[in-house]
Amino acid sequence: MHGLMDRFVWNCFVKLKECILPAIKRIERAIAYYVKFEGAVPAGAREKISAKIHDRMTQAVFADTASLEVLFSKEEPRPLN
Repeated sequence: MHGLMDRFVWNCFVKLKECILPAIKRIERAIAYYVKFEGAVPAGAREKISAKIHDRMTQAVFADTASLEVLFSKEEPRPLN
């Protein structure tokens, strides 16, 4: 999702930056699904569910909210080779 910005996020970004918080540099939108099992989580269940609920070309799956911090990390460009 790095570098992609849909219309909703762009509109939020522009409105917040112009009207309320000019220091904003980036906004990310996330969808959270919480899955609860009775008893132990079946082997492979997380992978099967993840494959069904997201588009792997434009989205990523994170096991917990603490992992979302990577969305805001900054890296230097790397060579394509």
